[in-house]
Formats: sequence, C-alpha cells, structure tokens
Amino acid sequence: MSFFLRNAVGFLIQLYPCVLLCYAPFPEESFRFPRRAVLAGATVCSLAVSLLFPRVLLYSGQIFEPLAGDNYNVSGNLLFLLAAMGAVAAYLWLIREKAIKKILVLVMVEFYATTQFWLVNLFLPFIPYGMDEYVFSAASVLLYVLTMAVLLPVVVLVVMRPMAKFLQETDAGEMTREFRTVIFMTNATLVVMVISDTSVGYSHLAERSVLLCPLALLMIASECVIYRLLFQKTIQMREEARQQRTIEIQRLQYEKITREIDHISRMRHDMRHHLNALYEMLEQNRPEEAASYIDGLIGSVSRRENQVYCRDFTVNALLQYYVGRARDENIDCRVRADCGDLTISPADLTVLIGNAMENAIHACLRLPADNRRWIDVRLGMICSSLVIETRNPCQGAHISDRYRGKMGFLPAEAFLSERSGEGYGLRSISHTAEKYSGEALFRFDGKGNTFTARIRLNLNPEMLKEGCVRRKADCLVEG
Repeated sequence: MSFFLRNAVGFLIQLYPCVLLCYAPFPEESFRFPRRAVLAGATVCSLAVSLLFPRVLLYSGQIFEPLAGDNYNVSGNLLFLLAAMGAVAAYLWLIREKAIKKILVLVMVEFYATTQFWLVNLFLPFIPYGMDEYVFSAASVLLYVLTMAVLLPVVVLVVMRPMAKFLQETDAGEMTREFRTVIFMTNATLVVMVISDTSVGYSHLAERSVLLCPLALLMIASECVIYRLLFQKTIQMREEARQQRTIEIQRLQYEKITREIDHISRMRHDMRHHLNALYEMLEQNRPEEAASYIDGLIGSVSRRENQVYCRDFTVNALLQYYVGRARDENIDCRVRADCGDLTISPADLTVLIGNAMENAIHACLRLPADNRRWIDVRLGMICSSLVIETRNPCQGAHISDRYRGKMGFLPAEAFLSERSGEGYGLRSISHTAEKYSGEALFRFDGKGNTFTARIRLNLNPEMLKEGCVRRKADCLVEG
C-alpha cells in the first residue's frame, strides 16, 4: 500500500466516524441547517482533509524532522489535532443546543476515539512489522478498519441511541450528575491508556499487550453497559417523576370537578327551598328582589349541567364540565356518548377524557379568530372495549424525527410537546390506557388540519356492571 493511500485512508477512518458520532444524537431541529446538508458537508470536508493529509505530512514532517526522526509522528499528530479542532469548532457552531449537551456528546466521542486508539496500539505488536512504518502503517490501517467495524456499531446501538433519547427528554440543567459520571469514566479510560503506553519499553510491547488486551476489552464493554444503564435509568426516573406529577395534577383536577358537581347537586337538592323563598317574595310584592335572587341562582347553577350524555356518572360529569368550558369559549361541541355504568377508576377517566378535552380546547383557542372552532367527541362500547375518540381542528403538530413522514395513527411518543410543563399530556393518556391492556393512538391530518385522539380500553365482561350497552358504536369505527 503506497504512502499516500495508506495515510489518507488511515486518517479518514480515524476521523470521519468521530465526526458522524458528534451529530448522530441530535434531531433535525437542533441543526442550524438541514441535517442532510450538514452531514454531506462534513463528509466532503473529511474526504478533502484526508486526501490532503499525506501531502501536507511530507512537507510538515521536514520541519519537525529534528524532533520526529524519520517517522513523522510529531507532524502527523499535529495535523490530526488541527483537523480535530476544526471539526469540533464546526460542530459546536452547527448544533443549536445547550453547551452541556454538546460537550457531553464530545466526551462520548472521545470515549470512542480513545478506546479505538488503545485497541489498535494493543493489537499492533502482534502483527509482524506492524510498527515499522511511520504514522499509518498498512497493519495499523487494517486494525483501524477492524476496530471501527466492531466498536462503532456497539457504541451507536448500546450508547448513542439511549443517549439521544436522554438528550431530547432531559433539560440541560438536570443532567449535571450524568455529565460528571461520563467525564470521570472517560477520562479514567484515557489515564489508563496513557499509563499503559508509557510505563513499558518498546521491547516489552508484546508482553504488555498480552496482559492488557483482555482487560481492555472487558473495561470497554463494561463502560458501554454502564453508559447505557446510566442514560436509560435517568430517562426512566424522569418519566416516573413526570407521571407522578401528571397523576397528581389530574387528581387535583378530578377533586375540583367533583367539588363543583357536588356543589351543584346540593343546590338542586335545595331547589325546593329556593322556590319557597321566591314564592314568599312574590307574595309580598317584591319582584325586584325576586329577579335578583333568580339571577344569582342562574349564575350558580350552570346550564351545562342540564345535559345528560350517558348513564355513567363520572363520564357524564366530565363531559358536562369540559363541554361547558368549550361552549363558554364559543367552541361548538358534538357529543355522542353511549355507555352504561363503568367500574373504571374516576381518576383514570379524568386523565383520559380530561387530557383529550384539554388538548382539543387548547388547539381550538390557538386558531385564528375567523376560523370555525369545533370538537367532536365520541364514546361507546365495542364488545368489551370502551372506545373514546376526540377530533378537533389543529394548526399543526410537532412530529419527532423517528415518525416523520409516517401516516395514520401514531403512539404518543411520536408527538413532541409544544408547551412548557406537561405539554400535550398524550403520554399520560397512553400510560393510563395501558393499565387496562388498551392503547392510545393519535393522528394529525395535515391536509384537513385536524387532530384525532383514539383511546381503547380492554375491559373484561365481569368488570362491567349489568346494563352496560354492548352494541357496536358505528361512529367509532370510521377511519
């Protein structure tokens, strides 16, 4: 293999995977320019620099010849360092994320580059004449190819994928612990590598490699597993905390609705007393006072409570509450509910119906004033399954890169939050549906600008009280 080709290929294999790993964990919206354009530019620049490396090495090597001897290692390392610094500077500018996130990715790339370089140095003494040629020998290029083929897929699948999810779902201010752990472990690997490379003489490299190769492989594998568990556990803890906050919010919301319904029920119970009071006022010829009294009653007893949607008390109360809120905002509501008494937890029904209706109302309020605002709610039984569906106009939805371009109904994770705090609440709906062996799917129709939430709960027949309607709800099977 010629000097030119050997060093160009070696330089490219050592640099280019690191460049790609820098950009891999970030979604499309994190880039200043389109992701494909950035990756294409990074590829072209890496190829150009790799082709220039052998020629520049010959000239720069002459300058450092007194220090480097006849192997040009000093000039080669300097050129590689300059190229790496340029790649890092470009990466830091092209990615629009908090500094701690970008540095965390760089540290993980350092882990990949460090372990690859360490493995090449450990295995190189076993190849005859592998260390005789300067900078990149034919043997070192071969080892870089082999280590890249083995190490790169492991790092991407085991470390980078959970890390990408971790970066997307964790705020920059909440990842200090993970950042310190990754920094410590990666730099510890670097220290071990430097000590192992400098503590023995050239003639004992083969003996050192025999001792350190198994240890290095075990250490690298263990670190990959630790990194994966670290990111996954953090995501799980964040998700559990978010679910707990959501459940608490829904519990408070349910209690608020229950208090309002109880208050109105008590007022209805006392209606006889109100009628007696009005009768006395009219008997005593006090019409103005009676009219004022009636106005107070109308303000306290909302007209929304007069509508009966279904026989289940909780579902009916929730629909009365949210449909009343929507109509107060001049949103047209069409409700078709057909179910009997259910033994589903009232808190769970509040999560399902409450979040779906909250999202629908919020989407309608974001429409321009001249747009028609409407919500279509359908609820019914299909065999032993409860199906809830809401449809409403929607200006747009933020689809994650993983599901971009896919049509039809998608899981909650396909939709990214557009609001601070709990965002859409779609994950709360999905989490609650899974408790009943069901599912929650969602669809955004870009042509019709409508958003549909479809929730299905699998209920065993014994979970339904006698009298539950089991006929198929035709309105829920369309689409």
